[in-house]
Amino acid sequence: MITRTINIVLRGIDESDLEDGFNEAVGRLRDGNTSGHDSNERGSFRFDCTDVDVGNSLDELEEEAFSHG
Repeated sequence: MITRTINIVLRGIDESDLEDGFNEAVGRLRDGNTSGHDSNERGSFRFDCTDVDVGNSLDELEEEAFSHG
């Protein structure tokens, strides 16, 4: 099972600046980018995405435990 962690850091003068940065970061993630950043006179954002293989899913682990019992 793969887990994904996404960190987004937003800076802005007001709430709409933060919303704009968030929407831009999410758009880039949807486009397949795993990291990015941008800034202008009103604010900035940066993001990074990390995938980690955590091995078997909980269902697979439970199935394996019952099959050996």
